[in-house]
Amino acid sequence: MAQSRNNQIKDIFEYGFGVHHAGMLRKDRTLVEGMFREGQINVLCSTSTLAWGVNLPAYAVIIKGTKVYDSQAGAYKDIGVFDVQQIFGRAGRP
Repeated sequence: MAQSRNNQIKDIFEYGFGVHHAGMLRKDRTLVEGMFREGQINVLCSTSTLAWGVNLPAYAVIIKGTKVYDSQAGAYKDIGVFDVQQIFGRAGRP
């Protein structure tokens, strides 16, 4: 099993789970991406940082919501249908 210095994510690896978000160290994000790609973790919960930037094959993709915070508007805005299609496409899903 791969190693991380972050005890919070390391503890869930043994159960087949991983997390991915912009607040993680780049090293840990890369580690989680590799573990998911290799099948060492089966469930990966992530923010849009993964969905818009990395191609990873997934059996299913669940999008909890389609709103992101727009700091200029000071409110949450819908991401739009093309961004949703991009997320599914990155996961290899139609």
